[in-house]
Amino acid sequence: MKTHFRWLVLPVLLYAGCLLPACSKDKKSNVPGGSGSADRIFYSGNTAFKILDLRSGTEKSIINNAAESHQERYDVARDGSQIVFYSESLTSDDITFTIYNADGGVIKTFRVGKYVSGIPKLSPDKSMIAFIWQPASTYPDKYVAVFSRDGRQLRAFKGVDDYAWTSDQRLLMVTSNAFYLSSADLSTAQQLRNLNGLPEEPEQLDISRNDKRVAFVSGSHIWMINMDGSGLRQVTSSGNREWYPAWSPDDSRIYFNLDWTGNCLELRVIPSDAAQVINIDPHTDGPAPRIMLNGNRICSQSQPMARP
Repeated sequence: MKTHFRWLVLPVLLYAGCLLPACSKDKKSNVPGGSGSADRIFYSGNTAFKILDLRSGTEKSIINNAAESHQERYDVARDGSQIVFYSESLTSDDITFTIYNADGGVIKTFRVGKYVSGIPKLSPDKSMIAFIWQPASTYPDKYVAVFSRDGRQLRAFKGVDDYAWTSDQRLLMVTSNAFYLSSADLSTAQQLRNLNGLPEEPEQLDISRNDKRVAFVSGSHIWMINMDGSGLRQVTSSGNREWYPAWSPDDSRIYFNLDWTGNCLELRVIPSDAAQVINIDPHTDGPAPRIMLNGNRICSQSQPMARP
């Protein structure tokens, strides 16, 4: 089938309307600061996708991912009820998304095709899935594509390198030179601010539940910006790399992965309201405590997605 295009020119950013023809055993955890947290941490280990329940201090494995080449490519719905899982063939030309419930049961599977990259992300109401796409027909152009749960492409924005959903189902997007925020119907986007003041282009965006702040990675450290484009500041610093920031459901904490050993991305947590840059010593727990399991550190291959 022939691919059809329609374009709407925006400031710097282009919108494309269509790009596809189809238009275990529980274990105990040690929680920093006690076990009063209401958070559940969904994360990808080396052999399984897991849920660490900080309320009860237990962990369970729900999806076997030992054979997956991209163990970090998952997303969890904001209410923690569903998980979208990326899987690719050995030739990388057949990409499938599988949607699971929080017990690991399959809800739905659909094939996207090829040229998919990045992490698929569920919209807050779970009706749509977005991901970065670079189809051969328009190469080297790159898009954030939005699909329905039955595999139909709904929208696409050109030139987007990373993105995140707001609670009202708009897309916050990063291009090579600016932050953009889409309209509610995903038909247009406006620039929030340029990227001046950052060491590298932002990636790994995560938006607070109240839609007021955005945590992201730039230059291997965590930064933050207000949703109106103000308040740009660095949050963490170290001689290593801090990756995959994720807001807690009450916006008081940011979970992240500290990469300093080369073989383990440690799961750590910091307060989200620290007034100064948090300098992290990887050999100690303060001021970014490890979250431990049976006295051992947790090694996460993915963003530690915190859900209620």
